[in-house]
Amino acid sequence: MPKLRLSKKRIDPSFAELPYDLLSVTWEAWPVRAFLLLSAVVKFNSRKPPTVQWRVSGIYRYAFSLLVSLSLCIGSAASAFGEPKPDPAIAVFSQESAMEKVVQLLPDVRSLKPSLSELTYRSDDIARLTVPVWHFVWTKGAGAHPTQLHVNVDAMTMDLLDVHWRSWDGTPNVDSSYPAKINREQAMGISKKFILEALPSLKGAGLRVVPWNMEDTEPISPLFGSARYSFSFAVIINGYPIYNTRVHVSLDGSGDVKGFYFTGDPGTFAPVDIKLSSSEAHARWSEQLSLRLNYTNFNPFFFDSNSDWNLAYEIQTLSEAIDAKNGSPISTYRFKGGDPLEMRSVTSDSMPFVKHTVSKQQAIFEIEAYAEIPDNMEWTGFNRSDIDPSSPNLWVLRGENRDEPESRGVEAEVNADTGQIYSFTTHADVLFHGLTEEQKSALPKITASEALVIADRWMVAHVEDFSARYKRGILLEADDDWGYYIRIKYIMFYRGIPVNNQDMTITLNGNGKVVEYEGQMKSPTISELALLKNEISAEQAKQKLLDDFELEPMYASDDPGAKVTKDGQYVRPESYVQFIPVDRMKYSGYLFALDAGTGQRISMNGILTPVIGGTLPTNIASHKSSKAMQMLLDHGVIFLDQQGKLNPNRTVARGEFLRMVRLAVQPLFPTGPRMDNPAFTDIDVHSPYSGDIQFFIKRKWLQPAPETKFQTDIPLTREQLAIWITAITGGEKVASQLSRAASVNKLKDNKSLTNRGAVAFALKYGFMTAHKGEFKPLSKVTLAEVSEVLVKLAEKQQKMDYSLLETGN
Repeated sequence: MPKLRLSKKRIDPSFAELPYDLLSVTWEAWPVRAFLLLSAVVKFNSRKPPTVQWRVSGIYRYAFSLLVSLSLCIGSAASAFGEPKPDPAIAVFSQESAMEKVVQLLPDVRSLKPSLSELTYRSDDIARLTVPVWHFVWTKGAGAHPTQLHVNVDAMTMDLLDVHWRSWDGTPNVDSSYPAKINREQAMGISKKFILEALPSLKGAGLRVVPWNMEDTEPISPLFGSARYSFSFAVIINGYPIYNTRVHVSLDGSGDVKGFYFTGDPGTFAPVDIKLSSSEAHARWSEQLSLRLNYTNFNPFFFDSNSDWNLAYEIQTLSEAIDAKNGSPISTYRFKGGDPLEMRSVTSDSMPFVKHTVSKQQAIFEIEAYAEIPDNMEWTGFNRSDIDPSSPNLWVLRGENRDEPESRGVEAEVNADTGQIYSFTTHADVLFHGLTEEQKSALPKITASEALVIADRWMVAHVEDFSARYKRGILLEADDDWGYYIRIKYIMFYRGIPVNNQDMTITLNGNGKVVEYEGQMKSPTISELALLKNEISAEQAKQKLLDDFELEPMYASDDPGAKVTKDGQYVRPESYVQFIPVDRMKYSGYLFALDAGTGQRISMNGILTPVIGGTLPTNIASHKSSKAMQMLLDHGVIFLDQQGKLNPNRTVARGEFLRMVRLAVQPLFPTGPRMDNPAFTDIDVHSPYSGDIQFFIKRKWLQPAPETKFQTDIPLTREQLAIWITAITGGEKVASQLSRAASVNKLKDNKSLTNRGAVAFALKYGFMTAHKGEFKPLSKVTLAEVSEVLVKLAEKQQKMDYSLLETGN
């Protein structure tokens, strides 16, 4: 069950521009880290500490973030960046011992030699940031489709940390065909036995099967792929789960381990001493919770230019836990930035900015009038629209130091149609070229009050309608290795409410010259924001959030994660029972917002996804389709509802069926990519099933009809199900030959069929059955029936001419 939990790591004030969602959450698994780092795009330069910008500005930022993301996914970021590796003398267990254990646990590698063996850090695991880890890689196969097995072993405990097969060319790795040789109960028994052998630190602990978050992608495998069983286990000590500690196991259909992931560290555990009830803890937690009203843009796909603006209540103050012994809040956070009480309106005698077209030379001339530009700059530049006609008419400018042509110099982006500058940076190697440390320290330093006047004047003169739309916020004054500078952040407001992700920052040096500016390439229009209404109060929003969360007692540490000190001492955290917020709604995610218009939960990326897997509710364990539904639950195709229930007899809508099929191929993506062009009159880029419809169209399982409605919400009928089965399997030609088959002609209701061939195809190949001589083409299809069909598709895919995992047929 997903838990709302914050990181213990202190946030450096130089990262004040980070959206709090990125800094505040504890990242439980490497896919979350990679996604957040890739989405937030790290800006890296030598003049000052790295900052994170929510907007992509320049290919070097994207490239750097991609490098970080990939290195974290691989699991050895320290190696990727050339950072120091652990001293082998610190390791309690040798490389040979670790290798012997892996070979004993994984039969696949017994006949192979490792292509890589090293002692490194598993820097994607917050529980082991300073713990040495043995990292092994085996390569299996050759030619166009080799695969690699990556394994990490804790060098201090001999715990197996992860096992992951990768196919580097992206081809589906079908290593175990349907039907599986073992059942789910046998697979669970094998998994538990494997865990006890793989994790000696869990000796004496209990294991409980639990659902897993969408972010914990290691156990998830597509239904239309290999025959797999995937389980996630909570670790239980003294009857209480350990917070942030999970074990994931994935087996193939023969019972061999194909995926494994152990996150967290059990540490040591204090005796249980609980003085509060869950309801009392919940009341204490509610006292620390406060919300703030913001305009927020939620965009499910970061590189999509479309944003969905909401007026939403977001968390302002929050306690991550309540002490079970004394009821005191643990780590209460206040998320700053955009608080109306901290903002100041901007007034200046500057002439307001007026839109004007600019040539490349004029753009350079205007920059040189206010920025710190050395005399030896040589400017170059191009217009982005000349390279890509779909891009904005944007001047991309670069100034290089003639004396140091390899230096990064000056960079800027200016809108050629409006004269609006979007970004500007003068790098440190230009500012301090040829200066001694003594000369650097002697440079002038303006006061903060002087900087505010200069910055306000500059913003009014260079940003359209600045005084009406923006307020001054955070000021950072620094004097460090990057020189002396003052950075001021301005935040957009509308109707007195802050607009998230619309920050602008200006940085001045000691001379009061601009050395960096980060603006906004695309801001919401007033008409967009004016449409958003506030229909619920802050008190109602808070109560909704309180109703959605319960506080569950768990073992947790105030200083999580094992550590290895400089002198080689291995220190494990001491945990004690705390009450931790747990989402009753079983959504996958962390900090959420509530739409001020509807009161519905929304997340930072516009997607709320249920958790995956777990065990079917006991009330349907005896249902005739329970095995099929359990299979879909384990593969992330269906989900329990907000009360933890599943109704096998409810009808399935047309749009829902398309999504279930797509999730059988792409279980990691709760919604598909947005549509390029509307395919039906009632479907556009904002439609809930837009991505699912596009998925079917691209695979030629559905033909677009821009003049008609698709009607995603009407119930799926049996005949429409037969038609889509035929399309998915590529059986249209066979179906056309079966249109006059005896199996159809003898149906009592054959005259009511509109696609006799599809019905004959579904009957002939066992996907569907008739009942008492009738097909009942207009009857609604239940969840149980769809589950049976999808399982049959998975089991029969080896007999098809193409893989259902591949794009198109």
